[in-house]
Amino acid sequence: MSEPTPTVDMTEGIERRKTEWAALDAVIQTYSDDYEYGEEGYTPSRIELSICYDFLQGLIANDDFLAAIAQVYPVRSTFTAEISRLKGEGRGS
Repeated sequence: MSEPTPTVDMTEGIERRKTEWAALDAVIQTYSDDYEYGEEGYTPSRIELSICYDFLQGLIANDDFLAAIAQVYPVRSTFTAEISRLKGEGRGS
């Protein structure tokens, strides 16, 4: 008789990822809502913003992009510091 296969409770990991993605989504949504293009301050239409939002959502869900980000920002504190710097420049929420 073989040993039973242990079950893995994935619920905690899934819930944590939902929370993390919700936080990313909130940042993207806020950034796109306040986005202006160029020095003239062109405000994109809702359709243009929707396209940008969809693009960014796809980008952060792309494994190749995430791997590249991990190489550029290997330490979370570095990434957090960069976000804070960009916010200080008025480029984030």
